Amino acid sequence: MNIHNVKMIAGMAICALCATSFAQLGEIGVEESSAKADARVRRALESAGVKYSVDNDGDYKVHWTLEGGRTHVVFVNSNTSRLGSMEFRNVWAVAFIADEVSANNLRALLELNGKYKVGAWNLTKRNDGQFIAAFSITVSANCTGQALRTFTQVVASTADEIENTVTKADKF
Repeated sequence: MNIHNVKMIAGMAICALCATSFAQLGEIGVEESSAKADARVRRALESAGVKYSVDNDGDYKVHWTLEGGRTHVVFVNSNTSRLGSMEFRNVWAVAFIADEVSANNLRALLELNGKYKVGAWNLTKRNDGQFIAAFSITVSANCTGQALRTFTQVVASTADEIENTVTKADKF
């Protein structure tokens, strides 16, 4: 393993520790709520004329048709988190699922994070060992319908661009 890979792995470990530390903030004011199909999301999507479905977890699925006829599914979580008096939810979409993610692809996703006005790439390891690369935006749990429409479109186009680049498929 060369020094570049060691530095990359060390950086990823630090990020994982920071994420774990942030998740533990629940003890000092971050709360998570679990709700089936949050009606605020329904009202927002309907007010913006966005068609949706609700999955078994109570999360909203928005199907976007993009340029060139490609499609992408975006999830709007019903579950929310609180930080003080602020309440947030995640809007996200999968770009690809892989057995391994190369150091070059990790670096590329991290570099892209610095270029976005909102949102970031997340990499999650599933129980079966595969990795899910997803783009997500954390939004106000009470954002307007038009804002939620815009956020779901941004998530769809961003995730789909990487899906097309990495896999050449239109699976998600």
